[in-house]
Order: sequence, then structure tokens, then C-alpha cells
Amino acid sequence: MMTPAQVVRRKREGEELAPSDIRAFFQGYAHGAVEEYQMSAFLMAVYFRGMSATELAALVEVMLDSGAVAELSALREAAAGQRTSTAGLQSETDKVDLIPIDRKIRLGGVFKRDDSDFWILWMNGHKLHPGYLFPEIQKIKVEKEEVYLEWYDIGLNDVIKLTMRPNQVYDIVTGILYNDTAGGR
Repeated sequence: MMTPAQVVRRKREGEELAPSDIRAFFQGYAHGAVEEYQMSAFLMAVYFRGMSATELAALVEVMLDSGAVAELSALREAAAGQRTSTAGLQSETDKVDLIPIDRKIRLGGVFKRDDSDFWILWMNGHKLHPGYLFPEIQKIKVEKEEVYLEWYDIGLNDVIKLTMRPNQVYDIVTGILYNDTAGGR
């Protein structure tokens, strides 16, 4: 078993860490055995050197195993307005207060090359292109002045079909499409 300093040094030098070393390091941090400055140094080393797929899988596994597992299927029904009681929840500790979520689709700028399938658009503060889309986007067609979109909303459990122009916002909850005059706020 390596010490935290050894883990940081190996990562800083670009070596690949074993899953057991990653697990021990992060569990040590969670239990106070790894100091904050050591975690900071490790994260800086990861920033500059990156992580292999094996290391990343080990980190994700550690994170998944780090806390209690909650049954959240009732949240989908509640978010869609279908749940009216707490029936189906195992105990008082399973109750979760729903946090209001800003459920809007904001379309910023759109760039489309003439005679090409290449485009870039800004949606909800992210740059999207044919190789990078949100998982909610089921279908998209981009033109110079408008975007046709089929968006799956988990809260509604339905696909929303809409055509948007740059600087428009669609409020999923109310179903209203409006021009964004507040600059994305």
C-alpha cells in the first residue's frame, strides 16, 4: 500500500495508478487520513497528466461506493406531477424535498456553413455540434436562422418538438416560447 505522498508523486510523474491505490487514496481522504494539500496536489497532477480509462473507472467506482444508495424512482413521478402521496417510499428517511429546477431550453447563437452539414450552436450555455449533443436531444436539424428540435424531457416523460430561433427560450414547465431579452438570465 502506497502512502498519499507516493500516490501524488507517481501521478505527478505520469505513472498509471492501480485501482487499489486510487481506492485507498480517496477512501483515506474521505476518512481524514489524506490531507487537503495532498488531495490538491493529486488533483493538480491529474489536471496536467490526465487519467487513464482504468484510473477513471476506479475513481468512478470509488465515488459510487462512497455514500448511501437512494431509491429515486418516486422523484420522476413527482417531477412530472404524478405523485400525490408518499406511498411507495420505504420510510421517513426516504422522503426527498424536490428542488425547483430551471427547466428551460435556451438557444443562443447558431452558425451553419453553406452547403454543409457542419454547424455549431450554443444551448443552455454549452457549445454543441454534430459530434457533441445533449442526451435529451432526440433529433435536431440546424438551418441558418432556426433549429428544429426534438427534446426528451424526463419530467414530462415525453418528447417536445419545437422550432427555435437564436436567442429564444422555451420554458418546459409552461410550454411558452419567448425571446430572451434578459441575456440568458
